[in-house]
Amino acid sequence: FELLNEPHDALNNANLGPLYAPVLKTIRASNPTRPVLVGGQWNNLDKMLEFPLPDDPYVAPTFHYYNP
Repeated sequence: FELLNEPHDALNNANLGPLYAPVLKTIRASNPTRPVLVGGQWNNLDKMLEFPLPDDPYVAPTFHYYNP
């Protein structure tokens, strides 16, 4: 699962952690080991590097890179 694609506007890095937590908890109730992708604001690499990942071994960071 990928929780959001390119979150932006009010969905900044400060707001994403509290948003992701209950969603991840719901997913884990029925899918305890399914990989879940999370990204920072706009799925930007720099924003992802600033985003603290949830403490879950099956969560992986995702980012978009559009330059060649």
